[in-house]
Amino acid sequence: MKQQPQHPLKSDDEKTLEELKEELAYLRAENAVLKKLEELAQEKKRRQTKKNGNSSNSEKYIPFKALTPSTPTCEECVLLSSASEQALR
Repeated sequence: MKQQPQHPLKSDDEKTLEELKEELAYLRAENAVLKKLEELAQEKKRRQTKKNGNSSNSEKYIPFKALTPSTPTCEECVLLSSASEQALR
């Protein structure tokens, strides 16, 4: 990859339009490379996880119902709320 041109340090207001365009092109290319590196690192991690058959806690899907087995279903909630309203009257 082409290295960023070495110009004397100038503020953006002092740079010519051509210098600003060169800097923008360089920064866009650098950003694209960094994004691709991140994408490749994530893909490598996914492949290793899949290969090992292990997944991290953040990747495991645990149904909400499994975490709270005593949580009433929607129908039970309606019945409970109706009973609560009647008790408050």
